Amino acid sequence: MTRQTNSRRWIGAVLVVVSLTAAWFFDQPSRPMPATGVASEFSAGRALEVLADIGEDPTPIGSAENTQVRGLLVDRLETMGLEVTVEAGVGTWKSGSAVEVGQVNNVVARLRGTDSTGPVILVAHYDTVPHSPGISDDKASVAAILETVRALTESPPLRNDVVILLTDGEEPGLLGADLFAREMDPDGVILNWEGYGNRGSSVMFQTSENAQDLIGAWATSAPNPVGSSAFTELFLLGTNHTDFTRFKDAGFAGLDFTPVDGIVHYHSATDNIENLDTAAIQHHGDTMLAMTRELGERDLSVLDDGGELTYFSAFGQVFSYPVWLNWPVAVAALVALAAITFIARRRGVVTFPRVLAAFGALLIVLVVVPAAAYGLWALLMAVRPEYSAFQMGDVGDVYHPGWYRLALLALSTSIIAASYLLLRRRLGAMALSIAALTLVALLGISTAGAMPGLSYIGGLSALLAAGGILVHFTVGASHPGWSVTAITVGMLPGVILTGLTASMTLSALGIAGGLGAAAIFVFTGFLGVAAVGAVGTNTDEARSRWRGAIWVPRAALLVAVLATTVGLMTDTTGTEDPVPSHLAYLVDADQGTAVWASEDSQPSTWASQYVDPSSDPKSWPISYRDETRWFGKAETADFPPPEVSVQAVDGNPSDLRLEIRSAREADVVMVRMDRPVEEAAIETADDTIAIAPPRSSEEWPFILRFHNPPSEGFVLTLRLSEDGDPTVAVSDISYGLSGIPDFTGRPHGEITSPRRNRLPSDAVVIGKVLTP
Repeated sequence: MTRQTNSRRWIGAVLVVVSLTAAWFFDQPSRPMPATGVASEFSAGRALEVLADIGEDPTPIGSAENTQVRGLLVDRLETMGLEVTVEAGVGTWKSGSAVEVGQVNNVVARLRGTDSTGPVILVAHYDTVPHSPGISDDKASVAAILETVRALTESPPLRNDVVILLTDGEEPGLLGADLFAREMDPDGVILNWEGYGNRGSSVMFQTSENAQDLIGAWATSAPNPVGSSAFTELFLLGTNHTDFTRFKDAGFAGLDFTPVDGIVHYHSATDNIENLDTAAIQHHGDTMLAMTRELGERDLSVLDDGGELTYFSAFGQVFSYPVWLNWPVAVAALVALAAITFIARRRGVVTFPRVLAAFGALLIVLVVVPAAAYGLWALLMAVRPEYSAFQMGDVGDVYHPGWYRLALLALSTSIIAASYLLLRRRLGAMALSIAALTLVALLGISTAGAMPGLSYIGGLSALLAAGGILVHFTVGASHPGWSVTAITVGMLPGVILTGLTASMTLSALGIAGGLGAAAIFVFTGFLGVAAVGAVGTNTDEARSRWRGAIWVPRAALLVAVLATTVGLMTDTTGTEDPVPSHLAYLVDADQGTAVWASEDSQPSTWASQYVDPSSDPKSWPISYRDETRWFGKAETADFPPPEVSVQAVDGNPSDLRLEIRSAREADVVMVRMDRPVEEAAIETADDTIAIAPPRSSEEWPFILRFHNPPSEGFVLTLRLSEDGDPTVAVSDISYGLSGIPDFTGRPHGEITSPRRNRLPSDAVVIGKVLTP
């Protein structure tokens, strides 16, 4: 190996690191503009003033604070000269085994255009979960919309109307979006603005079907656009939904945006102005204003769907191609790899058995790296048991995750590098190179049909890297320096694409979901293995050089240990960074008994005053799930139970009419039925709405939650699909434990748990069971 070749190898390594770092910096949000900025541009400073006016009190559906904020929003929009109405009604949403229903009040405003071809509809929700200020989710987006409207009024009017839709009831189930979608034809373009994270760039993470024109508008107008079809596919794998989900189902064209970093504050009491990254709201607003102006001048009546696109951003640019190209790209990568294998075998560099052995060995690495990421989180929870309170399902993060993210990156690098060095001595460098690229290409093939937006990470990355290796085989003997350059240039795009996707995934899933990011990062490592393996030879000199490279995995492992240690030392909890804790109060009105309950994996010291950490899970038919983890005896408060009457319609036991009212005017009424339901309808004083029955669960095939129920009650009519005497469990739920006997309040350093899909924290549940 010549000195020039060795020098180019190091230059290539530096180029990879510099390119990845530069790509990451391009993905960071804009510098915030102060309130004194240009009047016709978006200013995070001015948006923060709006945000402060909206306030930091939680504004859940049906609350007095919700009503107050709605009035402020109406006043501000009217002051800016918009036509404003409040759309009141009942929204519904089928979510898994439950149906969510609620009375909502959407704020709808219109800024008239000069010759509208369809409205540009800016959407955000102003309701919050019960115990969170909801600054990032989603009041910051509401403030950004108001600031965008203000900036628009400082410029000549647009061609198209701009409609402002501030929805209510998004948190319990996209209820305001459902009401709007049922009342309005799918005309114009929806731009939905969410707040999953509280820092980082505004990521375009979801599109309507065949949104080629809209993706093009985003790519050309948005300053520093960030997003990818891969992230869209990963989002769709989860259980989260936004208002855009309902609009997309209704046939609206549009795009969905959100910051994805800082998820530790999601639905938490710490989602406040102090923790909001002003740069995030600046990028949110810059994108919003630019997109509104771009689409505001287009003819929206002739949007060209153009078919589905594969797209991704890097270095402030968006790259795209038709989704149907994923198959030929992935197949071409495999064909190129077949050619590489044929050439390498003819030159005596590899044998088929070695390639197959390398393939099998790297498959094990593909499993081990995510497992190690999972193990890192398990270790952190073992050292810091309070970390378990930050985990929600498969995701979760801590307040200061930077050191842990570095540890995860270093640990993954150590495993991949050590595996390469160990296997190279036995199987050869080129066999590992071919096997690694084959796995990357197979990622492209395996996702081209089921997850086409993700396919480019495998197919395109493998094709370009394979092209570099083919050039290496062509010119390597006569120009070894250019050979290294070709391999580096071919591998670089894939490293950037997989690296950026892994980084964004880690932000979105947190350290608790680090195995997902690690699974993607493995392919970044495989591309590195392919490049290093292609450059390597089987000479004794090369073997000696790579034997000395054992410092790479050792150094990476040392960094992982040091970063983990520093993370444990610096990410402490307390008053500034409080720990979530879960506690609820349940009353069985039939038995006249009450219990405290906790859903934490291990109750905090404070919660253990109320529940017994040694208790067994207990069935409780009036809660949100069939088994609640921890219980403790409680004094029964004097609350009236929900009023329920059940009658068979026309004497038919399969047709039931339930008249239900919360005597204490609780926030939610929940109905559970132990028989499958074929048809259901809700009747209020103002409306009757048919409900699609939910997907059956084993014990309670029908679950309905009515949020912000009418004070006078409502009627639920059901047609059961099975004969027999049904059992009905009815409970009402209110939020807030003050006034409950023996409740003393949380100490400093603990906050209400943001867990949602189980029994809500700080809930008071009063229930009864009936057999008609």
